[in-house]
Amino acid sequence: QNYRVCYHDLTLIYHCWQVIRAAASLPGDLASVVEIGCGFGGMIAKIKDLYPDASCVLFDLPEVNSVQTYYLSQRFPEARILGFCDFQERGSSVFGDNADFPILPGWLIEEMPPETIDLAINMRSMMEMTPETVGFYFDNLHRVMRIGGVFACTNRYQKLSVLKEYPFDDRWRILLSQTSNMQGHVHELIVERTTTSQPFSVRTAMKSLAPFV
Repeated sequence: QNYRVCYHDLTLIYHCWQVIRAAASLPGDLASVVEIGCGFGGMIAKIKDLYPDASCVLFDLPEVNSVQTYYLSQRFPEARILGFCDFQERGSSVFGDNADFPILPGWLIEEMPPETIDLAINMRSMMEMTPETVGFYFDNLHRVMRIGGVFACTNRYQKLSVLKEYPFDDRWRILLSQTSNMQGHVHELIVERTTTSQPFSVRTAMKSLAPFV
């Protein structure tokens, strides 16, 4: 069969495959996914293909939310998509009614109930954030991830923020940690949320990564 794809789409397929094969601990009936900094929505669309019953929450800049809403409404014409207006009307209940795609400004991650997320994804956008913004998202990821939940984080070693300085707490177990096969300046990190502190923490493991200072 012939398929029309571009290089970027192939990279999204690769990253989706990495997430799914590394995250063997995830339940087959994955219920809730969060993507932070989602681009036009290509990655989360592939996750939705694999887990059609999952509620996929997108957090991003409001301007980008509009692009994501357009793309996903075309990609999934039958999907139930919620936005900021829905949050203004109903508050945090938008996270609990199993909508296909709640698409919201990033600061509303603070409104998510604790320990409700099975899978969180950040692909090449935390590297564009200040350390303070990265810290804000990590504070909330630590709060909203379920035990056994998986976080996939693929970013440059150094750009606006530094990967080895991301504030992972000690309750993450490394499932995958490697330089990207596609780009040598990008690292693929997939970790699982645990009940107790790990003897070999993510931050300890990342001390050996670039930049070597």
